[in-house]
Amino acid sequence: MSSKDRLKEALRLKEGELLNVGVSLLDVTDPNVRVTLQECWATPESSPGHDLRHDLINDACGVPGVLDNTLDIVSNGDSRMAKWHGSVFKFVGYENVWLHCNIKVCFADQDKGSKIKKR
Repeated sequence: MSSKDRLKEALRLKEGELLNVGVSLLDVTDPNVRVTLQECWATPESSPGHDLRHDLINDACGVPGVLDNTLDIVSNGDSRMAKWHGSVFKFVGYENVWLHCNIKVCFADQDKGSKIKKR
């Protein structure tokens, strides 16, 4: 599912289930594109700047001990899609969890990329 796909109803996962996350650019097929998750975090509401947040990835690395040590970065910066998975969790007193990431996009032959905010 991509960000342009819309669910007719909210996706329901239970605590402890494995959440698989993939981040890619829409309509980009160039095999030289590399997507790197610079930062990823969760909030209980749609605002990425919400005061309550749970950091998952910082400086392109998983935050130590996060998600009960289940966070695993599967692919980051080596293909068109960055992927991670970890245990589902919730914020006490809230029904929803929103995931947010800042990404860097590069071409395989470039050292520099451009940061893009992605929700």
